[in-house]
Amino acid sequence: MSSPEKWELQQMLAANVIDKSELPDFDEETGLLHKEDSDEEDLEIELVEEEAPFLKGQGGRLLNSLSPVRIVKNPDGSLAQAAMMQVGRVVLRWWRAQIRLFSRSRLFK
Repeated sequence: MSSPEKWELQQMLAANVIDKSELPDFDEETGLLHKEDSDEEDLEIELVEEEAPFLKGQGGRLLNSLSPVRIVKNPDGSLAQAAMMQVGRVVLRWWRAQIRLFSRSRLFK
């Protein structure tokens, strides 16, 4: 069965258009789907711990020279400036609303 056909069957199963018993590889006796045997070979990966000849003496120097990245705040950046301006606007809006509420409450007394 080709890959597009498998995909189409999966989509039809997900949409409840067909039942699992209608699949071509459904086993009537066990009620299970047949699991395909993969024809792919198992791969073994062997890691070599030895240092390559062209890297002799380089590994220790590179690892020792690495340092963690420092995170630095940039208060002069455009994003920080925009955030500060927005905070100022929010505070100003809040004060104006407080003044309006106070003046209205004094008018009705």
